[in-house]
Amino acid sequence: MFRKIFRALRLDPSLYLQVSNDRAATVQAVGILVLVAISLALSGIAEWASDKSSAAVLAYSFLNIFSYWVILSLLGFLPGRYLVKREITFGTMLRVIAFANAPRIFYMLLVFGPFMALLVNSVIMLWLIACLLMAFHQTLRVSFLATFPMTVAGVFIAENVRLYLYYFFLG
Repeated sequence: MFRKIFRALRLDPSLYLQVSNDRAATVQAVGILVLVAISLALSGIAEWASDKSSAAVLAYSFLNIFSYWVILSLLGFLPGRYLVKREITFGTMLRVIAFANAPRIFYMLLVFGPFMALLVNSVIMLWLIACLLMAFHQTLRVSFLATFPMTVAGVFIAENVRLYLYYFFLG
């Protein structure tokens, strides 16, 4: 699993084709999301939400990561299946998008103060977008230009859901 995470971090195009066809990679995909959620929760408990309940931060972290995952997977699956007419399943998109979330493992670096948190969060977001572009490009077999609006829309919607979850759980 860790080799695949490193390949995802390096934007290896063949990884996304490999995991899209490997149903056994579903467990690894969920494992990546659990690592990302734990990383976000640890940084929240230590820094940005230290005044909140640890249980609330943990719940927020898991809901944030998993809602992001499902939203981006839907926004890849629906156009891919019905507009581009690719023979993909929702499970395929779930696996691919989970691996594209690998840069979010570095959320644990958000504990190094506000300036460093801004820098780390910006790098993670740009890296995530690059991984998502590669994942959509390789899985749907369309140009990067075609995947860009879908990626930006997905990140925008998922970020708004994240903000809603934040205010609901950590208000």
